Amino acid sequence: MIASASLLRLLRGLLVVLCLWQAPRAFAVPVSDSGEKAAEVMEKAYALIDTASVLGWVQHSEMYMRHRLYTKRRGPWVRYVPDLLPLERGVNSYLSEAQVKVQSQGPVKKDYKLTAFTSSAKEMTGSRMVQFAGFHFCLAAPQLLEEQILNPLHRRNRPYYRYRLVYYGQAYGRRTAHIRITPRFKNAQLVKGYVDLDVLSGEVRHFDFTFTYKLRKMQVKGRPGERYPYSLLPERVTVVSRFSMLGNKVEELCNLTVNNRFAAPDTVPRSPVSLTGLKAREERLDATAQCLLRIDTSKVVTSIAHFDSIRPTALTLHEKSIRDEGKGDSSALRRHRLLGPRTEQLLLSSHRFNLRDDGNTTLRLPPMFTPSMVAWSKNRGVSLQARVRLEARMPKAEGYFSLAPRVGYTFKQKQVYWQVPLSIDCLPSLNGNVALEAGGGQHVYSNKQANELRRILEEAEVYDSLVHIINRYNFYDYRDFYVKSHFSFSPLSGLRFRLGGVYHSRSLIEWSDVASLSGLHRRLSSVGPHLEVQFTPEQYYYREGRRRFPLYSRYPTLLFSYERGLPVHRAATGYERIETGAYFRLPLYAMRSLFFRLGGGLYTHRSPNCFLDYDYFRFNYMPENWVDEMSGDFHLLSSRWYNESNFYLHAMTSYESPMLLFARVPLISPTILRERFYLNLLKVRTLGFYAEAGYGISTHIFDLGFFTGMAHDATFDFGFKFAVRLFDD
Repeated sequence: MIASASLLRLLRGLLVVLCLWQAPRAFAVPVSDSGEKAAEVMEKAYALIDTASVLGWVQHSEMYMRHRLYTKRRGPWVRYVPDLLPLERGVNSYLSEAQVKVQSQGPVKKDYKLTAFTSSAKEMTGSRMVQFAGFHFCLAAPQLLEEQILNPLHRRNRPYYRYRLVYYGQAYGRRTAHIRITPRFKNAQLVKGYVDLDVLSGEVRHFDFTFTYKLRKMQVKGRPGERYPYSLLPERVTVVSRFSMLGNKVEELCNLTVNNRFAAPDTVPRSPVSLTGLKAREERLDATAQCLLRIDTSKVVTSIAHFDSIRPTALTLHEKSIRDEGKGDSSALRRHRLLGPRTEQLLLSSHRFNLRDDGNTTLRLPPMFTPSMVAWSKNRGVSLQARVRLEARMPKAEGYFSLAPRVGYTFKQKQVYWQVPLSIDCLPSLNGNVALEAGGGQHVYSNKQANELRRILEEAEVYDSLVHIINRYNFYDYRDFYVKSHFSFSPLSGLRFRLGGVYHSRSLIEWSDVASLSGLHRRLSSVGPHLEVQFTPEQYYYREGRRRFPLYSRYPTLLFSYERGLPVHRAATGYERIETGAYFRLPLYAMRSLFFRLGGGLYTHRSPNCFLDYDYFRFNYMPENWVDEMSGDFHLLSSRWYNESNFYLHAMTSYESPMLLFARVPLISPTILRERFYLNLLKVRTLGFYAEAGYGISTHIFDLGFFTGMAHDATFDFGFKFAVRLFDD
């Protein structure tokens, strides 16, 4: 009997196991139909998101974040990896907590405000915690992140993904479809993973995405709210980030607990619309009500007691030990140190100092032995650049002070370039600004030499001869020193006037008897007034205090510039110059954009010893930053052509997309962030029409571009350009 009872219990157990094993198969969909079934369920999700996209919900979210960090460092070179925390030596563990507020108008653009922050890592910053807050995905947005990651749940992204139904089942109290998502090709803007959808409504019940982001492997899991529209935003998010390279490891785990609120668009405070004329226009373009977090100047709470009172779940014993005991340094990795920690920090790290307790005055210094950018091009050769920044902001944006000296050196020209720009905000009701800039190092030749050079060039028949002659011509270059000052103000949104003056002192670099007999002056100076007007129609803005800050416009910016130079020290250096132009960046779908710039300039008066030196058509040896410097520039055109013609006309365009050519190639595609096509056209006096086309890629570390130039006689020139970003200074 006992044996029979035992056998009966065994058979019942096997039957239960068999039933459990067969249960999922009872709900399973045949593999041949998995794609079609997935399409049916996804269509409901698309329809739900399409409806949400046109509602323009105003989103308010408050989130608590708990962040655990594990690091292992081998060698100081890891400091050069962009967007990576400066790692301390050895093996370390840290704990951070933060509170962040989020506000958005529509599903894409968001503002973040850090309200509380504490961390056991001295290099951890509140801004990095705000980055993790960005993984609080809005499932109705075309991009999961504002600048990256195409949302696989958005209808317009269907061509980039494949969807397969794994099974139907009961989950979260609803009949749920578990769908596998895979990208059609590997790319840094695409994700893979799973999503659970409500079969009846199409609402997302759970998602699990993996992707590459800023050289890190990311896994983001989330569970949205129970009912619409709260089902468009997660209430629980878990982010796992992993970085590994040559023995260096960084692992991060961040848990987000979020309280979401929605408000209909008509509940957002609006300015009165009963006004007429210019006042009514300004009120209509004022979007301050949608940017309240940007102008929130409340201090960040840093006490642990605050988090003890608001923490949704208690810390584990391990987390408490990390917080209370701090990091642990592995003694095995403390051997063979070439540099001490303080020396390494001084020589190899960038530095930011708060000069006031309120954080409104900061000083940023580059590493002592590391430039902020290294670049190479055919015309410039190898160039280095470094910058120091001192910034101070007054409360409520009533004033702003900025001093950002830069120095650069080009090895091919053996020239040192420097700039010292000073900017001071004033008259906040008119967006007033006073700017003063001193600089020097540029080599230019005078109009007297340009006339002689033009006579020689006009005798040449082909482009190759022009290039050959202009490169062999024995220039007597002047070294330029200048001081520019102006006062600018904006009486209306989008309209800005700039009034000022400019002083140039140019010294002949190689003075000789031959130069004297040729009628050249050893030193030439000029001073004159400058006027510039810029206008952007329908420029939306927000106010911080009495000052306006631009947001966006659907129209291009138009500009007009006038300058008249007066001779100094009896030298005939007078001139009159006019420049006009328009530029516009048109954002397109799926992180694509189209940029264009049209312009022209003309010298209406030229004295014999003046210099043809334009503001918006110049050979720039010191680009403002490492990315934008690749757009709107003629990369193969010799610097000599910029000062030869008394007029110019140019049209510059670039098309940018995360997926064009190499972004679809395996092994290469995960490293590419952006690809660009360039087409630039130019008309100057002697060279005639000149065209330049190119292709470029951007990664987290460098930019690379290939270019070809063609003159009016169909002769070609080829070259490439390479820029490395070492620090975001």
